[in-house]
Amino acid sequence: ELARANEKYPAFHSLHEGYAVILEEMQELREEVQSAGVYMDHLWEQVRWDNSDRAREFAARIRETAIHAAAEALQVAAMAQKLIDMGGERRE
Repeated sequence: ELARANEKYPAFHSLHEGYAVILEEMQELREEVQSAGVYMDHLWEQVRWDNSDRAREFAARIRETAIHAAAEALQVAAMAQKLIDMGGERRE
């Protein structure tokens, strides 16, 4: 992920830009985790009602959301590493 991002945008122009990019990725990660939580609530309802078809539907949504969350988490890590790699340099 870091290599891909560096190809498109070689470096942050400032610490502020790095912070903003990491913040955006963190917000996207939070959204995915919150969605998974909502689906978990729905899954539990279906389990309580013994509705296996609907339970499997929500389990599939949880799986997809977890995959998206994992991708977002990798982006957070990559952008954090990108900021670390800036060292003491400052881009103009």
